[in-house]
Amino acid sequence: MQENPSYLSAQKISKELGISERKVWDLIHDPDRPIPHFRIGKKIVRVRAADLHKWMDENARVDESRVDRLVAEVMGR
Repeated sequence: MQENPSYLSAQKISKELGISERKVWDLIHDPDRPIPHFRIGKKIVRVRAADLHKWMDENARVDESRVDRLVAEVMGR
């Protein structure tokens, strides 16, 4: 089965992000912030590339030391 490039399998996501396929499945099933996905039947799951990128942007962690520096700069400290 040929994969549409705008829809990614867990295997493709793991290769693109450099993480294990098991970690991808954990993120898809995360109870608080799951990666948005489509289930086709019982075994096939696909993630829209745009949804993955949006999820990554929304869940990016910010370096707290950088935030502290920005706050201090804005507050004139």
